This record gives sequence, C-alpha cells and structure tokens, in this order.
Amino acid sequence: MVNMSNQKIISVDKMKKNKTKIIIALLLIIGFVSLLVFLNIRKNKNIITKPPTKTPNIQYIPFKLVQKPTEGKLALAVDNFALAFSFSKEINKESVFIDIKPETEYNFDFSNDNKTLYIYPKDKWINNQKYKITINLKSKDNESLEKEIIYEFTPYKPEDSKLDESQIGY
Repeated sequence: MVNMSNQKIISVDKMKKNKTKIIIALLLIIGFVSLLVFLNIRKNKNIITKPPTKTPNIQYIPFKLVQKPTEGKLALAVDNFALAFSFSKEINKESVFIDIKPETEYNFDFSNDNKTLYIYPKDKWINNQKYKITINLKSKDNESLEKEIIYEFTPYKPEDSKLDESQIGY
C-alpha cells in the first residue's frame, strides 16, 4: 500500500507541475497577445495622430512670353526707352537672339529675377520709324519658346506732354 500512496503523491506532484506549466504557458500567451494588441493600438494611434504627408502639387509651367509692350504706335517721352518682355521662367542669358529692323545698335539687360528681358537702343529710337524686333531665347532649363517673338512698334514723341524731358540737360 505504501507503493500506491507514493504513486498518488507522484501523480499529485506531476499534476501540480503540469498545472504550473499550463498556467505559465497561458500567462506567456496572454502576455504575447497583449503585447501584439498594444503595438497594434499604438501603431493605429500614430496613423490617426499624424496627418498623412501631402505630396506637393507640381504643375508644369511652359516657357512663354507673359507680357510685352503695346504694339503699334508707342508714345515715348524718353528716346532710349527700354522695351520690357517678361517670361514665365528664368531666361538662359546665353541663348538670347535679338534682331532689329531697320538695323539698330542696341543693348539688352535682365531683371533681378531673370524673367524679364529689357531691350534699348545704344543711342535712341527714331520717332515715327517703324521697328520690327525678332526675339528668340530659351529658359534657364533650356526649354525653347513655342515660336519666336515678333514685335512691331513705331515710337513717337507725345505733343504737349509734361513727360517731355528734351529741355533737361544730361
């Protein structure tokens, strides 16, 4: 009978050990599941609290003339008035081609942002002379204009104008 009670004691010990193993296993599983739930909640919380990164809306802007002087008869109070041609992008300074008919010696310059081309005569525009200016150039990123610019004007001195500076000595 001693034998049987030893077996019962051993069985009870095995059961306690198995119970302990089961409890430890359950605790590990519960801990692991809790960790996964916590990480998932935290991950979702970050998604909710952080606004999505917005991709900038980049639009292509073609290289084109956006403003030029009025064509036709042009009242000029100053004989060496600069004609301004503004563009949608910065100008490649090395690409500028200008032709003026009748042949006229000229200079040209650029605005600080390099988007405006100024053309002016070395001496002066001749009043009542019809001029035809042809301009071709590229943008800073080497984009060409769709077509060359042809600008025609006839300068004239305004009569009885308070803008007349002919009496001022330079």
